[in-house]
Amino acid sequence: MTDPAVLLTALALITLVMTLGAMLPAQAVRVAGRRAARGIGPGDAPVLAAAAALGAAVIIAAWTQVGPWHRGSAEHLRGRAFELVEREFLYRQEVHEATLGLLRRAQQQEIEALRSAQESAIALLRQQYEDAWLMLAENSEQLVRTVAAQYGLNPDFLAAVASQESGFDPFIANTLSGARGLFQFMPATWNEMGQVYGQQIADAGLNYEPVTSANRGTEDDPRNNPRMNAVLGAMLVLYNIDLTGSSDPGILYLAHFAGPEMARYVAEHLEDSPDQPIRDVLRQIMPNLADAVIEQNAAAYTEETTLADFYQWSAAHFPGIPNALAVAEGGEPRDEQQP
Repeated sequence: MTDPAVLLTALALITLVMTLGAMLPAQAVRVAGRRAARGIGPGDAPVLAAAAALGAAVIIAAWTQVGPWHRGSAEHLRGRAFELVEREFLYRQEVHEATLGLLRRAQQQEIEALRSAQESAIALLRQQYEDAWLMLAENSEQLVRTVAAQYGLNPDFLAAVASQESGFDPFIANTLSGARGLFQFMPATWNEMGQVYGQQIADAGLNYEPVTSANRGTEDDPRNNPRMNAVLGAMLVLYNIDLTGSSDPGILYLAHFAGPEMARYVAEHLEDSPDQPIRDVLRQIMPNLADAVIEQNAAAYTEETTLADFYQWSAAHFPGIPNALAVAEGGEPRDEQQP
């Protein structure tokens, strides 16, 4: 009778062979099969014991190598999945960074191209503006000189006044004072000239319009009309010549700068009181406004400025222009012409 231990060992061997057939040599499997078929006797015990030991060793080895996968399959799969996700993330990050780099380069190139195009456009517009401005200034200066000749004034003088006032820009405006146009007329002065010379202006075929609260500072402001501004500028010079009794450019500019009364005082007292302080004169002529005028024009009305200094400062605006009236061939000023 076969020993039960031997039978159990044989069964274990057969199970081992069936389970790990792929891991054992084919010849060993066939031998084990034949012996199992013919019966196992007591003499086979050493062989079976050796086989069992070998099988145990194989099982232990397999368990050691493969076991962790089967014992912790969930953890392993999670680790593997995390590794794959991490690789995918890193790959996508590299692709994203590479794409961003390309986009940045493309954007930088586009920005540089736009900047270059913008600079070119600005340069072109600046050149066009400068060309247009030069043409406008030349036309304005020619207009002023033509008007001066029409009203018996020295074209050089009237052009110098316009240059001082507006730089020959017919649309320039002083937002602080409210002055506007070629000769920087204030609304009150513009309207006063219209009242004084209104009929003469109409007789000359010109369309005079007063400055009103509705049109002041707008596109419809009549002071924007270059020709009318130049005509009234010439009339203002003639008006100041009448008030001051002088055609001296220095005196006439003082009439514009400080008012006709101040200009007339300078003309009448320049020879006999050249050292009189100009601030005293100002306080004498306009006591209520003197301090405000001095504050706004401190450079012209310093404590040291005398009557002679004040005149010289004004005359310096017109170098080489001795008279505001047109000069006849004999060298004498012509009589001023009324419009």
